[in-house]
Amino acid sequence: MAVSYKDMISDTLLELNQSKSLKKITVTDIQKASGVSRQTFYNHFKDIFDLIQYTYTKNIVIHWDPKDKGLDFCDHLLQDFSRTMKYRKFLKDAFDLHGPNNLMDYMVDYCIDFEQKWMQTFYGEEPVPDVMRRAVTFAAGGAMYIKIRWIRGGIDRPLFDVVQDVIDNENRCLTPLFFPVKEESPFQQAGEKIRKIIQENKA
Repeated sequence: MAVSYKDMISDTLLELNQSKSLKKITVTDIQKASGVSRQTFYNHFKDIFDLIQYTYTKNIVIHWDPKDKGLDFCDHLLQDFSRTMKYRKFLKDAFDLHGPNNLMDYMVDYCIDFEQKWMQTFYGEEPVPDVMRRAVTFAAGGAMYIKIRWIRGGIDRPLFDVVQDVIDNENRCLTPLFFPVKEESPFQQAGEKIRKIIQENKA
């Protein structure tokens, strides 16, 4: 089985991050801990920021097909936020690193890109009108703001409650624009599902 140097370097970053802030981890630290050469690192990553983005995408992002109308938005968020809890230190540390290639901006852009493609799938062949595209950007950005605030606050609220906040935000912004029959909206369906889950967990 071929060695994936990208994964080896990414795993090393996470191991080092257990006892050391991302701010203090250098390429030399990663090189020594992983055994890869400096040249191998730069063959796979432009810099530490690039490595952090790859680590986020590999370990936390739930990779779903934006052309699939049957995506369960509630399940998607529950999986995503569960992974977020697991990697909370890595994410919080990453948010303290500022620069043109920082993780926070990358997360927002990734979320907006996915949601634009997903809403286009529901809209059909014609391009989504600009006003609706802006609404999608606003909704996705708002959802990511809720998530980032949760991480920066130290995961200080129950997972189900934060997921409900995200779903409600998306439902308010996008269901009226894209789904004339609200029961057909994945956000409306996700809202009903998360409320049921919350009630069951309270029982």
